[in-house]
Amino acid sequence: MAMRAMQVALDELLTNAIMHGKVTLNDPMQVDLIVAKNALRAVISHAGPAFDPTEVAAPDLEGSLPDREIGGLGIHLVRSMMDEFSYEHVDGRNILKLGKNFR
Repeated sequence: MAMRAMQVALDELLTNAIMHGKVTLNDPMQVDLIVAKNALRAVISHAGPAFDPTEVAAPDLEGSLPDREIGGLGIHLVRSMMDEFSYEHVDGRNILKLGKNFR
């Protein structure tokens, strides 16, 4: 379960960084995976404008489909699936930390 949740979270966040974060071949993205005894952790680092996905408002899940705004569901999934989800912007790089505990 932890592996699948991390796979979905990484897919969402890496796709967002590539599509919206202006990641280029000149500024490589780095992904570190850490397998610990009780958890799986990942750190994503990439250059680009500061963007904190942990501050994105929760999407409207109650309204009718035609009335809902497009977007935001992927970050909502990450937030709901991960046990750890944090952000910082250091030296011009966006750094996201994810963690999923083994249960």
